[in-house]
Amino acid sequence: MCTRCVRFMDQVAGEHTLAVYGRGDRNYIGTFGDRPVANVFSGNIIDICPVGCLTSKPYRFNARPWELQQVASTCTLCSAGCPTTAWLRGGHLHRMTPPARKIEGEYTIDENTTQFICNEGRFGNSYVNSADRLLKASISANGSASAVSFDEALSIAVKALAPDEEAGPDRAAILCGVRATSEEYYLLSHLARSILGTNQIDWRLGFTSDEAARMGGLALSASDADLDLLEDGSYGATLVINAQLHDTIPVVGLKIKEAARLGHTRLGVLGSRVDAWLNRHAEASAILPPAALGEAIEAISKALETGSSQAGAPQGLVDLLAGNDSGLVVLGVDTAGGAMNASILGPVLRLLRQLGPAWRFLPAVQGRNARGALAAGAQSDRLPGGALNSQPARQRMSELWGALKASDQSGPTAPEILRRAADGKISALLLHRCDELVHHPQRALIERALDATPNVIVIDTFPSWITERATVVLPGALFLETEGSMVGVDGTLRTLRAGNHPPGDAQEDWRIIATLCEGLGGAQSFEGPGEIFAQLLSCWDAPRPFTLADLALEGPGRESPTRPQSAFRKRTKPDFKLHHEERPESPARQRFSSGGGPNELQLLWNTA
Repeated sequence: MCTRCVRFMDQVAGEHTLAVYGRGDRNYIGTFGDRPVANVFSGNIIDICPVGCLTSKPYRFNARPWELQQVASTCTLCSAGCPTTAWLRGGHLHRMTPPARKIEGEYTIDENTTQFICNEGRFGNSYVNSADRLLKASISANGSASAVSFDEALSIAVKALAPDEEAGPDRAAILCGVRATSEEYYLLSHLARSILGTNQIDWRLGFTSDEAARMGGLALSASDADLDLLEDGSYGATLVINAQLHDTIPVVGLKIKEAARLGHTRLGVLGSRVDAWLNRHAEASAILPPAALGEAIEAISKALETGSSQAGAPQGLVDLLAGNDSGLVVLGVDTAGGAMNASILGPVLRLLRQLGPAWRFLPAVQGRNARGALAAGAQSDRLPGGALNSQPARQRMSELWGALKASDQSGPTAPEILRRAADGKISALLLHRCDELVHHPQRALIERALDATPNVIVIDTFPSWITERATVVLPGALFLETEGSMVGVDGTLRTLRAGNHPPGDAQEDWRIIATLCEGLGGAQSFEGPGEIFAQLLSCWDAPRPFTLADLALEGPGRESPTRPQSAFRKRTKPDFKLHHEERPESPARQRFSSGGGPNELQLLWNTA
């Protein structure tokens, strides 16, 4: 009867789901009508229950904690990038929890945890135990697929991707999903720009049009927010625009909601859908038709500039923004496939310029490593060191990769690459972890693209209708079977740690891509993700040298992969932030607002 679970659901999770029923010695914790506990954060009451009354139904009675191997890693299901601990035995994942902490000499989870994860991160990883894995490489000919050795499949893939002087460099294209590691993106960018000689590489599969994809990339390049600053009141106000955070990036929404509830920031919400979970903590909110959002944001900017009311400007939001010298603007850039990016992004950047340099910008994209894809150069207008047409960036990449064969002209976005493939303009298409294509709303277009492309090479972990149409399938590794780094929505770098080996003939994705590079004439050879990360880090101008292992959380101990100890990780805050330093008054933003070219990417490492 401590009611910790009741209070957590009421105050933190934000829904009155649990209550104390009965009287006297017949009191019990329950739900109205004995209905299920349905809340995206409800799984956290398992951890905070001090007596073990509330337990995990999928995990209980299956194993004892001391029997399990702990692997400190990061969640890969959304861009919040929460640190997690995977608990395995014999290669079987039994549970995912917030990071284990050292308590009386053992790494464990107890009721005093303050790091909460959503139910998707806690219960949504059971797919790793599925027997429905791609275990053998295969090739297809005349409509029938046959299993072959991995080496044979690789050699066929190399021949299919090999440059053809008559067809030109743009005969090949690379599409990559949002759950790859930054090291894999870096290798794919190297493969495209330095070996194949094309800029047809892109990660923006979730956007449904070329314009939406371009605007989404521009929004990410302007990001400079740090969500940790919400806790200390550094953001006087927070404006959330067209972002359903509770449904897409729950833990980011939780941080903003908690900051508003505890009085650390004043919250305003502007969108085309009612967000009851967030709105109850907002001082001002406005729900408008999608077509009116851009005009409303322009009207707010005008009202702030003139100091007078403007038609179409929600006065409550104007007053909220005018009363704060610093704050945070959160914009949902992949809502509805980014359909509203073209009409909203420009007004939002102009609003930021009007608010002043102390205001920060956070483009909220759901893809786990979208920020890493942009920063590692897996975007048609980016290099790992900066914009594609930036001479310093091109010089740096030439020193690392050798001569850049690709031009300095931006390539097509992912939606445009698919249309080019559907028109028969691409003869070799490499698809790396393209989960978004499996459930994409434009399936008919994707089917035409795959059917019209003679050579489709797929690197993936599970069979799908995409792999059924591939000419070469190379089985890859899951997130618990590989290592690397990922970048969160606010620029936080975290690492993946391997607890299993890839089953069957499957291999780590970085190893597959590196082998393709070598087979196509690449001069570099890497022994592991650590070496790739070191090279990638040199492109980002980190203020001090560190390694991939230095990013790992301390612990959990001998029963899991040992974390190398270093003085560097003894800092109070080991997380690193990768920021694109684009202030509202910067020339890059002014170029964008006036219809200019791609923003210049700058990287700011912040270990505050």
